[in-house]
Amino acid sequence: MVHGEWSLDVYAPNHQLHEGQRFWRDGTLEEAAAMVQHRFSMVPSRQVPSIEKQACMLADVRAGKWAEFAPGWPQLDMHQRDRVKT
Repeated sequence: MVHGEWSLDVYAPNHQLHEGQRFWRDGTLEEAAAMVQHRFSMVPSRQVPSIEKQACMLADVRAGKWAEFAPGWPQLDMHQRDRVKT
């Protein structure tokens, strides 16, 4: 998403998202762990951390110990009327 002219934004706390509208929300620690797991699959096999190291890293992510995923880290989402949130 690209945004400019921040000074023209209008405060609209009751805005109802329309189908397909993108919005920013806080990411979850489980989403962060999924991203880190995906990163493991993207590096060359000789550089992948050991299973034990991966488990420690994922435990640290889930415990909120990675600054990259501090509370309030942004996650881009899309409103879908029929999607069930879990």
